[in-house]
Amino acid sequence: MKSLFMAFAMLVSTVTFAGELVVSPSLKVTYTEPKLISHSSETLILKYEDWYFSHSLINPQTMYSSIDLSGLELEFVKSIFSPQLRETQPAWLAALSAEQAETFGLPTNKAIEKTLGTATIYAVYSADENMGHIFVIEEGQAHQLTMLGNKERFSELMSAIKER
Repeated sequence: MKSLFMAFAMLVSTVTFAGELVVSPSLKVTYTEPKLISHSSETLILKYEDWYFSHSLINPQTMYSSIDLSGLELEFVKSIFSPQLRETQPAWLAALSAEQAETFGLPTNKAIEKTLGTATIYAVYSADENMGHIFVIEEGQAHQLTMLGNKERFSELMSAIKER
C-alpha cells in the first residue's frame, strides 16, 4: 500500500524548477523553468508558454548599426527616459535619444526608474504592443532586458531582478 501511495504521489506531483541568471557580480534575475532557452549572438532568450524575455549586455559599437556610442552608452540610455538629461547632450545624440523614447512610447507610457543597490533600473511597458524594455545601468555597463507578454509578466520580471 505504501509503495502504491508513493507511486501515486509521484504521478500527481509537479516539479518546479527555478534558476538564477547572473548578469553581474552584484545582480541576478531569478526565473522559473522556461520551455526553451536559446542563445543568439549576444542575446540570451528565455521562452515560456505565453511570453518571453531576453537579456543582452549593451554593446555601444553595435547598439545602432552606423553609430558608435562607446563612452556615451550609459548617459544615452538614461537620456531615453529623462528629457532633462537629453537637453544637455549634443544635438545628434539628443535627437537619437528622443527618437528611441518615441519608439518606446514615452512619455505616453510611464517610465519607471528605481535603484537596486548600486544599479539604476529604467523601464517602460507598452500595453498596446504587449512589450516591455528594461535597462539596468551599473558602473561601466548597461544591460537590456526585453520582454513580450502582458503587464503582469512585466511586473514579475521587474521583481525578479535582484541583488546577489
